[in-house]
Amino acid sequence: MSEIAIYTQAQSLAVKEYQGERVITFKDVDILHQRVVVSH
Repeated sequence: MSEIAIYTQAQSLAVKEYQGERVITFKDVDILHQRVVVSH
């Protein structure tokens, strides 16, 4: 997985690629929306 950074006004987020496609995880969405991230 290759990573580059994306910056929003409140957060920074790494761009992730999986099998040549850019992807975003549910955890990334939670971080951007400032939701509580729970680890299992």
